[in-house]
Amino acid sequence: MAVVWPKKQLTRALVFGIVGGLAGTLLAVSPWGQQAEERFGLGWLFQLRGPAAPPQDVIIVAIDKESSDRLGAEYHATRGPSNWPRDLHARLIDGLRNAGARAVVIDLHFRQPRNEDAALARAMTEADNVVLLEFLEKDQPGEVNRRGKQIPVDLQKRLPPTPSLAAAMTGSGPFTLPKVPDRVSRFWTFDEKAGGVPSLPVVALQLYAAPEYAQLRQRAAAIEPALAARLPRNLMDLATSLGLSEAADALADLLQFGDRVSATAAGVAVRSGVLVSVLDVLRPPPSRYLNFYGPPQTLTTVSYAHALQQLDAGQGAALFAGKAVVLGVSSAVQWQSLDHFRTVYSDPATGLDLSGSEILATAFANLLARNSIQPLGWAATVVCILAWGLAVGLLVRLLKPLAAMVVVAVASAAYLVAAVYLFGAYHAWPPVVIPLVAQAPLMVFIATFLKYREARADFENIRETFGQYLPRSTVNRLVEEGFHPLQDRRTVFGVCLMTDAQGYTAVAEKLPSDQLVDLVNDYMEAIIEPVRRLGGEVSDIKGDSQLAIWASRQDDLAIRTAACRALGAIQQSVNEWNAENPYGVQLPTRIGLHCGSLTLASVGAADHFEQRAVGDIVNTASRLEQLSKELGTRVLVSAKTIEGVDDIVTRYLGRFTLKGRSQPLEVHEYLGWGE
Repeated sequence: MAVVWPKKQLTRALVFGIVGGLAGTLLAVSPWGQQAEERFGLGWLFQLRGPAAPPQDVIIVAIDKESSDRLGAEYHATRGPSNWPRDLHARLIDGLRNAGARAVVIDLHFRQPRNEDAALARAMTEADNVVLLEFLEKDQPGEVNRRGKQIPVDLQKRLPPTPSLAAAMTGSGPFTLPKVPDRVSRFWTFDEKAGGVPSLPVVALQLYAAPEYAQLRQRAAAIEPALAARLPRNLMDLATSLGLSEAADALADLLQFGDRVSATAAGVAVRSGVLVSVLDVLRPPPSRYLNFYGPPQTLTTVSYAHALQQLDAGQGAALFAGKAVVLGVSSAVQWQSLDHFRTVYSDPATGLDLSGSEILATAFANLLARNSIQPLGWAATVVCILAWGLAVGLLVRLLKPLAAMVVVAVASAAYLVAAVYLFGAYHAWPPVVIPLVAQAPLMVFIATFLKYREARADFENIRETFGQYLPRSTVNRLVEEGFHPLQDRRTVFGVCLMTDAQGYTAVAEKLPSDQLVDLVNDYMEAIIEPVRRLGGEVSDIKGDSQLAIWASRQDDLAIRTAACRALGAIQQSVNEWNAENPYGVQLPTRIGLHCGSLTLASVGAADHFEQRAVGDIVNTASRLEQLSKELGTRVLVSAKTIEGVDDIVTRYLGRFTLKGRSQPLEVHEYLGWGE
C-alpha cells in the first residue's frame, strides 16, 4: 500500500531539502569546499578506482643510483646526476634514433656548458626529435598595492639550455607544478607566470604529432592553399606564432579539411587522432588535473644502464619504436634525489613519492589520450549538489530517524559507487566530500534534531490536551511508547484513594445544570490539587467522586506516606472550600484509602477505550468510603496502608468483612498527624 504523507509534512520536507541543497552549493563553491574536494575527494576517487593500465606510448628511461654504479657516472646523494657525463646522453639519443623512438623528452637542466656538449648537440641534431626542459628562476622584485594590501610580485625568468644545445634541440618548455597545499594534482599547459609559452608536456605532444601535421598541411597546400598559408610549416611554432585562440581555430579548420579529404579519397585516412589531442590542448583551461595511473613505478620504466645496453646491442626497437621517451631522474630508493613530489599515490608508510619525470610522463600521456581529470563545471556541480540535498532532505524529513539514517547511508554508498564509475570510465570528477561528508550527515543531524523538537512540541500538546482526562504518567507513556488498546497494561503496586461528597445528590437536584457544572469544577479543583501536589494522579472522576492513585513497581513506604498525607490535605482544602464557596453549599467529603496490587489498563471495546486502574484495591477503597458512611466517620484507611508510616494518628475500629469480599479487613479511622 502506497504511503501518503500529509501536505504540510511534504512541504516541510521540500523546503528542508532546498535549504540543504543551497547550503551544500555555497559550501561546494567556497574556497574551503574546493580545497577539501581537491585535498581529500580526489584522493578517495583515485584510491577507490585503483591503478589504471599504464599508457603504451610512453616509456621512462630512469637515471638512478644503480645506473650510476654500472656506468661509473657521478651521482650525488642529494643533487642526483649533477655531473652525469653528457656523452652518455649522446649515446642514448643515437640509440633511440636508431630504435625508432618518436620523441625524446629530457627532464634535465643543461644550464652550464661542458666539453661533451658538442657530442650531445650532434646527436640531438641528427635525431631531430629531442625537446629539453627550460629552467624557471623565480624572483620577487617588488610589491603592488591592491585594495590597500601589499602583495608581492612573483616573476619567473626562463633560462634556456646552453647555446649549443639550444641550437640543436627541436624545442623546449618549462614544467611547473602547482602544489595545493603540499600535494601535486595539476600541471600547467600554458603557464602565464612563465610568459604563457607551451609547457614541456605540450611541446612534447606537438613534437609527437608533427609528422601527421606536416602530412596534412602538405595535402592542404595542394588543394586549399589559403588554408595552408594560415598555418606555420612546423607544428612546434603553431601556438607561439598565432596565439592560442587563433591557433585552435586554424588547426580545427585543418582537421575539418582532413575530414573532407578522407571522405573523397577512397578511404585514405588523412586526419590523425594525435592532432585532435593538440587541438584539445590549445583550448582552455590552461591547467589540467593529472590522471595518475598508479603509485610510483607504475609507468613503464627502464633504468638508464639497461636502456643503453639494449640500444648499444641494437635490441632497442622492441622497447622504444614509435614511443615517446622521457629521460629523467626516477628511483625506487628516493633518498637519492629531491626530484620527487607528494601526490594522491604517495605512500605515508614508506615515504615513496612520484618523481618529476613520472609526473611529466603522466602529463604527456594524459594530453595524448585526452583523459586528464575533468571536474564538473559550475552548472553541473550546482545541479548535482542541489539534487542531492533535495533527495536527502525528503528522505530524512519523511522517514523515521532510524530508517532515514539507513536509507541515507545506502543512498550515499550508491552515490559513491556512481562517482567512482564516472571517475574511472569517463575521467569525470564529481564532488564527494561536500555531499557525503558534510551535506548528508549534517542534514541527518539537523533533521533528527528538528524531529525531536517537533515530537516534544506534539508531546506537550497531547499532554496538555489529554492531561485533563488521563493521568500524566499514562499520557507520557502513550506519547512515548504508542497506544495499543488491548495490550497497553501495567501491573504495579499502588495506593488507591476514593472520595465521595456527602449531600451532593440533594445539591444537584436544586441547581440548574450549568451552575452545577461550575460547582463541580470548583469542588474538584479543591480535592484534586492536594492529590497532585503530593504526587498522586487522578485516574477517574464520576460526578462528585474521584479515584486517585499512587503507583510504584513495588511496595514503597514513600508513596503510602504521601497518600496518607493527602488525606489531611484534602480535608483542609474541603473545609476551606465549604467555608468560602459562592454557592452557599456544604459538601463534607468521605475518603477511603487502601493499597495493594493494581493494573493500569485500557478498558473498553470497539472504538471506545478508557484508561483505568483495575484491581481489588480499587473496589476495597470504594467499600471503605461507603463503610465510613455507615460508621458516621469521614476517613477510613486499611491497616496495611498505614503500616510503617510514622506520626500518623488513627483509631483502630476493628476487622470488617466488606461487601463483595470473603476475608475481613483491619480498618482504622484517620485522625491526623502527631504534630
